[in-house]
Order: sequence, then C-alpha cells, then structure tokens
Amino acid sequence: MNPDGSLTLQAVGKAVNFSLGEPDSRLFDPGGQYQEALPSAVQSRSLEQAGFEETPDLKERGGKMDERYLRR
Repeated sequence: MNPDGSLTLQAVGKAVNFSLGEPDSRLFDPGGQYQEALPSAVQSRSLEQAGFEETPDLKERGGKMDERYLRR
C-alpha cells in the first residue's frame, strides 16, 4: 500500500526459454481471413458497428489517414 492509501500492482515475469535465431514465420502470417482496407473504411465500419454516425470531421480525418497510408 502506498502512503496515500492507493495500491500499486507489481508483476514479475521470468523467461522459460530463450533461443537465438529467426522467429517462426507463422508468427507473421495473418492468415486468409484478413483483407487489406483503407484506414477510412476501417474507421467507418468501426463507427457503424458501435452505433455511431460518421461526422464530416471524421470523414475528413479518414481521408487524410488514407493519403498517408497510400504514400507508404
């Protein structure tokens, strides 16, 4: 317990295995159920699923995200 009465959670982790080398390629395989989408499409879908309407401001921000995404 801290002096102010609050609590602090502490956790300790311990490695059980360590090996040098390339990681298993399956760790980086997204699988066949995923497809690439523009950030604005992901934003629109997320808002719709949450029951929110996409405002003009959010649409504009989505367009800017798309521009940055397409420049990569």
